[in-house]
Amino acid sequence: MGLGEVIRALLSDNDRAIFKGFVAPSYTTIIGNWFPASEKSTAVSMFTTGNQLAAAVGNPVVAAVCASDFGWPWIFYIA
Repeated sequence: MGLGEVIRALLSDNDRAIFKGFVAPSYTTIIGNWFPASEKSTAVSMFTTGNQLAAAVGNPVVAAVCASDFGWPWIFYIA
């Protein structure tokens, strides 16, 4: 891997981190508008748990599909 590829990989990771900053204010605003005060903490915890489970379960599933005979294009059919 050359220096240019390393720099590009580092910059793309930073881009994702920058855009992740817009997610939390968006979902907290939506939850604040849709749920009563007594249910807001439950809604936020469900959303956060869902995100963590999606990453924990989704990554191995994607890796298994890529390694299978179906190949990487099938990820887009499954998702």
